[in-house]
Amino acid sequence: MLFLRERNITIMKKILLTVFVCVLVVVPAFCGGAKETKTENVITDISQEEKTSSSIVKEGTPIVRVNLTKNDVVTQQDLDEAYDYYKEIYGKELTSEDVLDALIDDIIFKQGAERDGYSLNEDQKNNLFATQKKTMEEQAGQKISDEDFDKYLQNNTGMSVEDYKEYLASQYILQSYVMGVKKEQIENVEIPTEDQIKKLYEENVDQFVTPDYVKISHIFFQFGDNKTADYSKAVNVLNQIKNGSITFEKAAQSYSEDESTKGDSGLIDGWIEAENSYYSQMFGEKAVEEIFKLNPGEYSDVVEGALGYHIFKLTSKRDGKQLTLDDAVNPNVTTTLREYLMQTVYEQETSVAFQNAYLELVQDLRSQASIKYLNK
Repeated sequence: MLFLRERNITIMKKILLTVFVCVLVVVPAFCGGAKETKTENVITDISQEEKTSSSIVKEGTPIVRVNLTKNDVVTQQDLDEAYDYYKEIYGKELTSEDVLDALIDDIIFKQGAERDGYSLNEDQKNNLFATQKKTMEEQAGQKISDEDFDKYLQNNTGMSVEDYKEYLASQYILQSYVMGVKKEQIENVEIPTEDQIKKLYEENVDQFVTPDYVKISHIFFQFGDNKTADYSKAVNVLNQIKNGSITFEKAAQSYSEDESTKGDSGLIDGWIEAENSYYSQMFGEKAVEEIFKLNPGEYSDVVEGALGYHIFKLTSKRDGKQLTLDDAVNPNVTTTLREYLMQTVYEQETSVAFQNAYLELVQDLRSQASIKYLNK
């Protein structure tokens, strides 16, 4: 995993934040700042024999040779590809020297972790992947097929399942290695005080406002081979509700094709907010817009969603409000804003400690490694 060294603190924060957030559900994650370090160039002329004696062969012109436990190189192609990728994300403030340092650190860190016994076999990688997938299923409230998970990875990360397994393994090893070597430094982070939390709340009070939340029921008609017939079926049920020949609740029990909710008269568990991406994907953005136009007790016309047609009923609504420290952060959880802020501040401070520990570990490993710049 690529890390930019502290030549530019802002960029370091951004990239480390991206890396650690991605593994929140796998191992403890840390996000925040880092301390400044500096790389000393090792400029050495080497013979052609030395240039071709690396134990790892790569395409492209070698520009740096790195050896902690074995020879490896950074090629100009490696640097160009990494620089183009991060330049697109972080803009002009990023330099090629930053990226080159990060590539060198990556090699040294991997060799150090392998040398010191921090590695995963294939069974452990598979178990880590299965844990990640299970956690995502629990968050989504439903099983995710292997095919759907593969599509999700491709659409959201550009990775295949095998690439993602290697990514998770690299993150797990990174955190295990740093925690193993610099554990005391990370665990010395203090829990924030009540005064700190109150000050944080008062300085940012305008940000602690909840959106509107609603509870809904629905009658669902899944798309089949004939969408026209599916729509007609939904309209027929809606007309029965309108003319009073059947209640919405009885219609949901009799006609809905959502097996998870029809037994409860179509009631969908939990409170929903308008900006919830999960429901926007599940129902479609247009459907969510229609839901929030309703008043409690009202039902919608037939609405086309992402997977089929819906008839929605708004069962109850909670208006947005200014949160106090003792309020729950949202109606689906019991965690108070005070508890949330204490946890957030603690994780941020732990992030700083973790990233400093990482940089110190890399500096330790650099002092043991041979780094030879071949283009100087």
